[in-house]
Amino acid sequence: MPQIKIHRKLDWTTLLKPMELYIDDQKIGRIDNGGTRELEVSPGLHRIRAKMTWVGSRELQFTMFNKESKEFSVGRNNGLLLFFLVIIFVPALLQHIYPHKQEPSLIIGFLPIAIILLTLVTIGKNSYLSIKEIAKNK
Repeated sequence: MPQIKIHRKLDWTTLLKPMELYIDDQKIGRIDNGGTRELEVSPGLHRIRAKMTWVGSRELQFTMFNKESKEFSVGRNNGLLLFFLVIIFVPALLQHIYPHKQEPSLIIGFLPIAIILLTLVTIGKNSYLSIKEIAKNK
């Protein structure tokens, strides 16, 4: 029977949040921060994804053959984090460049927070986590 192993990256920002794993839209259980989960799957085409509260990962399709094993890594999407950091620091930089403009500072201060929240509940909802297949060394 084919086997998969899923590793959750150790991450202090999601330390206390439970992560749920789904294969073919069936919940297979939780995985702890820094933990590993092993399970058997049937041969054939499968989809895997992870969810944490209202955010999650995109689905990843993979094919399993008899007696094959694959490993996956799941964790926070650092690309999305970089996007959030840029959104936060650009207004701060603008405020530093144009310090005499005091009136829009309140709008500039709240704009990054609004963009981050809107991203997390809309287009970024299924991009907060990433799941990737770990390539085997030959």
